[in-house]
Amino acid sequence: MNFDKIWTKENTTFTLRTLKKLEDDPHLPDIISLIDNRVVNIWSVLPYLAKSLKVDRYAELGVRRGFSMALVGARRKKAHLTGFDLWQPDYGGAPNPGPDLVRAELKKVGHTGDVELITGDCAETVPAHEGKYPLVLVDAEHTEDGQYRDITNAAGLLEKGGYLVVDDLQDAGVFKAWERAASDLGLEHWAAGRVGVLRGN
Repeated sequence: MNFDKIWTKENTTFTLRTLKKLEDDPHLPDIISLIDNRVVNIWSVLPYLAKSLKVDRYAELGVRRGFSMALVGARRKKAHLTGFDLWQPDYGGAPNPGPDLVRAELKKVGHTGDVELITGDCAETVPAHEGKYPLVLVDAEHTEDGQYRDITNAAGLLEKGGYLVVDDLQDAGVFKAWERAASDLGLEHWAAGRVGVLRGN
């Protein structure tokens, strides 16, 4: 994957415009700063891939307030979106209101497709899920072992040629998990900035 392609004016403008439609959040200024400073991040990678792959189904491990899901939903307004989350209160030092807010945010950006939000531990809910997807995000468990488990489980959701995106490679534990998973899965992979990407066989 050529990460330089995420920095087109169209993709950057689309991403910032979409994020500004969503409810305010303590993390939003940091997200916008990453984009402004051209640090490779999921909020630029996902809308680029959603558009270029013409994504009709998208899955996300770790939804929280739905920023990432809203960007994919805004790009692909009729796509089927699936999210896995425990909806832990005050996750990451910020409010985490749950599925109702996520659905409301998706409506704000014009998404009209089906939305499936699955409550529970990703360690159990993801392996039990039978869907296949061209685009999957992993942004849930941030311990090394938990992240490794989530990446390898999420790889099972990929359709042939699909892309699995991993957030927070700047975290040492996440990066180690990413390296282990990429090696063990034997998939084509790339990493830059905060993001890793694997391509399904």
